[in-house]
Amino acid sequence: MRRENILNPLFFGGLIALGLLGASAILAHALIKFRSAGSYVTVKGLAEKDVKSDSALWKIKVKVSGNDFNTTSQSVAQKNALVQLFLKNNGFTPEEIGAPTMRVIDLYAREFGNEKIPPRRYLFESRFSLSSKNVDLVAKAASRTSDLIAQGIILEENDYEINPKYYFTKLNDIRPEMLAEAMQSARVLAEQFARDSHSKVGSIKFANQGVFHISDRESSDGAALSDVASVMKKIRVVSTIDYYLTE
Repeated sequence: MRRENILNPLFFGGLIALGLLGASAILAHALIKFRSAGSYVTVKGLAEKDVKSDSALWKIKVKVSGNDFNTTSQSVAQKNALVQLFLKNNGFTPEEIGAPTMRVIDLYAREFGNEKIPPRRYLFESRFSLSSKNVDLVAKAASRTSDLIAQGIILEENDYEINPKYYFTKLNDIRPEMLAEAMQSARVLAEQFARDSHSKVGSIKFANQGVFHISDRESSDGAALSDVASVMKKIRVVSTIDYYLTE
């Protein structure tokens, strides 16, 4: 009887221990499954497309200086007429050319020492802002500015606005197509990773479409005006996507 009293507690204690070990194994297995189900991979998909600009802005600045106000005023008016004629002869409409803006500076009105007085008192500046959808026509006309120089019109050589600026404004028309391409690119990378890790690609956990960047197709990295100097553009977007991985 005493042996039975001793064995019974030991027997039941063993059963309890075995039960705890079994529960621990089940729990550990459940944790592994849970962590596996939560595994994911982050990939980046790239999409690029070459497009042509659809609008151009060309600012032409003319400067004339002189000591006599009326004479200098007449000189700048003559040069403005030559610029307008040049643009008209190159196929632009009056609406595209627009009227020039004028600025007159009296250099003597500034405070100078006697040795710093400028040789000419008046500085006249006029600026044309040509806006056109015909980017090819703008590029062709810009290559002929030597015709203006030959007529005594000095353009601002150190002013970056001497060259036309070209823009692509129809991004929304191609955005869906490029995003689909970027997502497909990301999916291919995710599937490659899944094969290497002996898993499968599941649903999307998180997606960031990325920022669209428009740059000149021919420009080099870090070049000035690398997004408006060329008629042809390159559009690029990098989308970041997290995919769940399953067994």
